[in-house]
Amino acid sequence: MDIIYLDYSKAFDLVMNAKLLAKLSCYGICDQLIAWIESFLVGREHSFSSTCPVISGVPQGIVGPVLFILYVNDIVDCVTVKLFADDTTLYSVFVCSHVCLQ
Repeated sequence: MDIIYLDYSKAFDLVMNAKLLAKLSCYGICDQLIAWIESFLVGREHSFSSTCPVISGVPQGIVGPVLFILYVNDIVDCVTVKLFADDTTLYSVFVCSHVCLQ
């Protein structure tokens, strides 16, 4: 078995909100829930020395990891993978039909 472990750096901060909302719509999530999620994501601000709008990212906590998994969920169409929040395990199982000993 071959395994690759991935842990995305600042993964939750890099989620594009518009793309996430489009994917949720493609998954068949009802418009009312998408509107609620949009109101949850849009209009947030960072507060450092001054405030600036947040244009991407999902908040960490309970809802953020679920939204992130929905955002990256289509990776399973390309490879065999296990997802947990921003941790991803890619793997493949190979079977050797015979063993050559030299």
